[in-house]
Amino acid sequence: MDDSLRSELIPGFHFTVTLVQPIGMNMKTAMMAVGGDDNSFAEISGVDVSMTTLDYKAGGENNYHYRLPETTKYGNLKLMRGLMNSNSSLTYWCEDTLQEDWEQISRQHVVVSMLSPNGIPIKTWAFMHAYPVSWKVSGINAKNNEIAVEEIELAYHRFELMIV
Repeated sequence: MDDSLRSELIPGFHFTVTLVQPIGMNMKTAMMAVGGDDNSFAEISGVDVSMTTLDYKAGGENNYHYRLPETTKYGNLKLMRGLMNSNSSLTYWCEDTLQEDWEQISRQHVVVSMLSPNGIPIKTWAFMHAYPVSWKVSGINAKNNEIAVEEIELAYHRFELMIV
C-alpha cells in the first residue's frame, strides 16, 4: 500500500467515549463533559444509518417501480469493556435509567472520537439524545479464566459527524 494512502487511514483501535450535555442550542459549538471516567472501552459498534424505502408501482408501467425514501433508521450504539470494580458516571446513568422510575429518562449526548497515534481527535461523532436500552454482564464462568465484560447498548435520536 502506498505510504501517502496509509497516512490517510484512521486506526480503529484508539478512541474515546464521553458523555456530554449541550450548553445552549447548538451541539456543535458548546458542550460540557459529564464524568471523565467513561472513555475506556474495548469495542464500539452501531455507528450506522439507513433509509427505508417504499416501493411504488406506477400506473400502466409494469417494467419497473419507484423506490421512494421513507424514514431514516439508526442502529443502537454498543459499548463493550471489561467490567470495572468501581462504578462510573456511565454505570450510574444506566442503573438509574433501566432500574429506577421511568417517569423521566435522562438523555445524554455521547461523543465518540477516533484518535491519531498522538491522541489527537481525527473523526468525532456526536450521538444525540442517547439513553440506555440494555446493560449486560457476560463472562461469569468459573471454568474460564476470562475477564467479565460489560456491554452497554444505547438508543439515540441521530448522529452527526463533528468538525474537529
